This record gives sequence, C-alpha cells and structure tokens, in this order.
Amino acid sequence: WGFLPEMSASKHYTFTATAYSKVLLHCCKYASKTVNGVLLGTYNESSNEAVLVDAVPLMHIHMLAPTLKVAFMLVEEHCKQHKGLQILGYYHANDDASTQLSFQCKSIAEKVLQNNPKAACFVVNGEKIAEGGLAVEAHVLGSGGKEWVHLKQEAVGVTQTVRQQAMEDIKAGRHLSLHDFDDHLHNISFDFFNAHLNKETRGDWVSEKETAGESGVRARRPVEQDSN
Repeated sequence: WGFLPEMSASKHYTFTATAYSKVLLHCCKYASKTVNGVLLGTYNESSNEAVLVDAVPLMHIHMLAPTLKVAFMLVEEHCKQHKGLQILGYYHANDDASTQLSFQCKSIAEKVLQNNPKAACFVVNGEKIAEGGLAVEAHVLGSGGKEWVHLKQEAVGVTQTVRQQAMEDIKAGRHLSLHDFDDHLHNISFDFFNAHLNKETRGDWVSEKETAGESGVRARRPVEQDSN
C-alpha cells in the first residue's frame, strides 16, 4: 500500500474528544495487548466528511470470529437506537506499538469497510500516545477493493484541544474505568459503550466551522464533565 493523494483529498475523518480519548484509553489500559474497537459517527455525503463521535472498545483477548460477530451485532443495534449513527471506522493497536497493518487487522477491517465503504481503518501509533502527537493513522481500501491506501495526515482531523483532553484523561487514570467487550463477557454489568466517559452529547454540535489546525473542523460547545 502507499499514499494516494486524490483519496486523501476526497475523504476526511474528524475525531471528537470522546472518540479519540476512548481509543487512547483502551490502548493504555491494555498497553501490552493487541486491542481493537469501532468508531461511530455521522457522514456528510456532500462534503465527504465523517465525524467520529464515539468509540466502542471491543477486544484485548478474544479476537475470534464468533465473538466479533456478537460484538458487532450489539454495536449495530446501538446505532439503530441512536438515529444517524453508523460504524465509520475500525481501530487497531498492535501489542508492539507499531503501525503495521497486520493480517488480523486487515481481515477485520476489510469486513467493516465492505459493509460500509465510507469507513476507514485506523491504526494506533503507540509511541505517539506518550508524545501527545497524532496517534492514529488512517487507511482505506483502494478502488479495486484489494489494495490498502494510507491516507495523508491531513485526512484525519484531531485538534490540539482534543489531544490535550485525551492526555488529561490518561494522566487522571480514566483508562482504569474503561471496559471493552471482553470485559463485558466476564462481567455483564460492565458497560462496554462506556457512557460515563462521554464528553459530549450529540446535540452539542454546531454548524459553524472553526480554523482549528489546518483542517478546519466542526466545533463543539463546552460541556462540563464530572471527574472520574
């Protein structure tokens, strides 16, 4: 796979604080494990912009087809109950913190993208988490549906404010209260949607654009959140 400029210009994925923080918190809680999950959001057809409003952490142990199938069924049902939400991303963090698209990552991501061509695969760069830099790299399937295309950094919108909030969550130890689907299988009282970690509500979006960073992403009104 390689960079494909025309595709990076046509698609853009903007992370909210909730989505970005949950991805990083999942990686931090199981730092020595390979973890994965899905990203939920809305898609603007006219601008080809996906707004990723939430992340659902799935696995750190059982990355098996039957378990994944059940997890995706529950996530899809969740989307139906929250009108407008759809699975727009799959995220994967390797246990060695590398950004390699492993066979396992590609196998799962291909099914997600085949089900929704608007979605992207995000590989987490473990080294960037500690640095506070952009810790996700986006990939999509090329026009033939066989080759993976690494989107340019400009195709991923994560403002400095969102990054800072994620770092604050990590420093505050909020990853300790996050649960993924594997945890839910061991104790069904654990909410793997992690509503207690949500920073925004869907009604917080405003239509105006702000020039935050180079990409210009939708802004959110400030929302107070209790410390965990």
